[in-house]
Amino acid sequence: MQNSRLISAIRLPSGMFSEQAGTEVGSDLIVLQKQSGKEIGEELEKQFVQTVAVPKGDGFTMAFNHNSLFEGSWNDVAPRTIATSRELGRDPYGKPTWEYRFEGTMEELAESLRIQLTQDVAARFDRKLYETGIAMSEEGE
Repeated sequence: MQNSRLISAIRLPSGMFSEQAGTEVGSDLIVLQKQSGKEIGEELEKQFVQTVAVPKGDGFTMAFNHNSLFEGSWNDVAPRTIATSRELGRDPYGKPTWEYRFEGTMEELAESLRIQLTQDVAARFDRKLYETGIAMSEEGE
């Protein structure tokens, strides 16, 4: 996250590109805004660059690691996904992973993605940085 701002990180449904790629893997849509000289900033960016362990059912051994931005209960994670459910599954290599599912039409999926991207861009995109190369936070310095 050095030299960039995290605008949006959205987890897409598992297997979304299976028809084109021929594989059932998870995908994320990541939107960054270039900002030279920037270090990791807000809490969202700190979460984005960290991984956390998901324990197995016994609560002691690790099942797998994943991005901490998608850690927590479904209610915590759902706003950062284009999915209607999350369940423990297996990746193409047989290893445990979260599988995200979307129950709905492609039009509903596209509308959910449009809404989420619009909200994220409105909240985090720095228009002044885009237009002038100077971040809004650098104005008073």
